[in-house]
Amino acid sequence: MLVDERPNPRRLNEWELSKACLKFSDVNYLIFTHTGYRHGVIRELCQCASVPSMIDRRWRCVVFEEIRGGRSALPVLNERELQELHESKIRRIEFDNEDCLKRSAGGMALRYLKDLAEDLRSRAR
Repeated sequence: MLVDERPNPRRLNEWELSKACLKFSDVNYLIFTHTGYRHGVIRELCQCASVPSMIDRRWRCVVFEEIRGGRSALPVLNERELQELHESKIRRIEFDNEDCLKRSAGGMALRYLKDLAEDLRSRAR
C-alpha cells in the first residue's frame, strides 16, 4: 500500500504519515524508477538509513533501483547520505524491467514472511 493510500484518522501531514508507515509497516519497499517521483522516496530512504529509531527496522527495508543504460534511478546522494546508506546495510536490488521488479519484490516478501514466521515460532517455544 502506498503512503498516500493509507487511512489517516489523525490527520497527519504527508511526512508524518510517511514516517509512521516506515516505523510500523512489516516491510518497506523504496522503489526508484527513472520515470517516477523520487523526492519523497529519497526522504524516506534517508529516514530509514539515518534515524536511530529505525535501526531495528532496517532489515525490513529494501531499495529497488531501476538500472537503464547503465544508470541507476537512485539519485546522486551527498557523501554523508552515501555513508549512512552504506552503514545502514539496507538491502539494494537492481532491476531493469517491471517483470524483474515484480519477481524481486515477491521473492523478498516471501523471504520476510518466512523470517517472521520463524520469529513467531521461536517466541512460542
